[in-house]
Amino acid sequence: MPLPFSFTELRLMNQDMPWIVLFFVLCGLWLLVLVSTFSLANTNILVDDQYDLSVISGIFVGISMTYYGSSIFIFSAFLVVFKKVEKHQAQAIQRYARSFPGNRGPLRSMQLVSIIIPARNEEGVIKRTISSCLAQTYQNIEVLVICHNSSDNTFKESKGIQDPRVAAIELTTKEAGKGIALNHGVEKSKGQYILVVDADGILATNFIETTIPLFQNGAKPGKRQMVAAVQGRFVSSNRNYNTLTRMLSLEDELWSVPYMSIRSFFGKRCPIGGTGFMVDKDILNLVEGFTNSLVDDYELTFRLLKNYQILYAPLSRVYDEKPPKLDIMLRQRARWLKGFFDLLNRRIAQPGDLLGNLYWLSPIGVLCGMGILLIPSYAAIHNMLFDYLPYRYAYLPLDLWFILTGISVVLQVGVLMKAGSPFSRVVSLPLYMLFSQYLITVALKSFFVKSWGNTKTIHGFVTDTDLECVYNRR
Repeated sequence: MPLPFSFTELRLMNQDMPWIVLFFVLCGLWLLVLVSTFSLANTNILVDDQYDLSVISGIFVGISMTYYGSSIFIFSAFLVVFKKVEKHQAQAIQRYARSFPGNRGPLRSMQLVSIIIPARNEEGVIKRTISSCLAQTYQNIEVLVICHNSSDNTFKESKGIQDPRVAAIELTTKEAGKGIALNHGVEKSKGQYILVVDADGILATNFIETTIPLFQNGAKPGKRQMVAAVQGRFVSSNRNYNTLTRMLSLEDELWSVPYMSIRSFFGKRCPIGGTGFMVDKDILNLVEGFTNSLVDDYELTFRLLKNYQILYAPLSRVYDEKPPKLDIMLRQRARWLKGFFDLLNRRIAQPGDLLGNLYWLSPIGVLCGMGILLIPSYAAIHNMLFDYLPYRYAYLPLDLWFILTGISVVLQVGVLMKAGSPFSRVVSLPLYMLFSQYLITVALKSFFVKSWGNTKTIHGFVTDTDLECVYNRR
């Protein structure tokens, strides 16, 4: 009887078990701090004045409050601008359609679009992804599947699709990395536009049709900068697989959609998200393509933003899988955060780009969050054991915490409703607050990430029910 997992996966699971335990420990500490704060709020507590951590903890609190304030701004602004961003895309589509008189069907397929799918050991999902590309209403496409360092049947599965628009390319290199596969695909491509889709992605059938008009008609009025890239909207393809995929899907709805929307609205400076984005090939070549960074999308974003615009296309949907297991999720997120840490020694964002700089410095915000959790956690445990606090430390007054948390929750509910999420997802917000402690776990784990290859995300965890919902929405 075959094993339900490979020996490589079993080895990785064993390696990640301490990190999984740490995640649950941090969740327990978060609950401990919450309970102890409430129980000691109106109590005179003895404090050992010999040790004073007020300065360092005050810095942690100040930096964390900066990010907290930026999140409140993002949520608030999103409620105002989201429909305007959707309207901007819809108007661009209408203007593009009017440029072809008499065309009553899908938008005329003028420029060739090259769809590049970087794939490593994706035999279980690659046919599904290719099929979603071939189902595009925009027909002037080529699909390049870059089977990079695959040891399974990814190349064979891709080669087996009988469509002249599909080319399966086997690529073997000593070094691992998505950027290597993407650059090889760009080199082999013939299209004016490059559409990058991860091997687990499912494109809405009108993705290209609704995205390509933004290149010609989406530029911000009064700006000379050309549109270099357009990012589609992420939607989970396996939201209901289990509790973990529901949490990660909720995270996308709370952060990805609002952040991309307001960045696009205010400055046409939306970040590229790694999958479901189109980029002008000529401009991509001018900025020397992709780097083999652990966060190649993030790094490319700010190189493009120096001279070009990047837009968000909320009407263009790409469905992606969320990791359904803690070990897979922790490896994926640790790789991302390691990539962010690697770029801290370079000034990625421009000086005047406030949100861009906060995004660039977000790893520091995560580390400050760790300090805010660990300092009061140890103090609470010490107080339980010895009935006094071992040091003084700065903290947010309980009344202010209540106010800020209340404002944040109300805005998050508004964000979910504005983005079209059913009200039933609102009940998951308290659990998400606890779940978000995983960021501290991956911050620590990221220091042990050696390469892209050992942290690759495993795909193929989508139920038939979820797929049916995806295909009905496409």
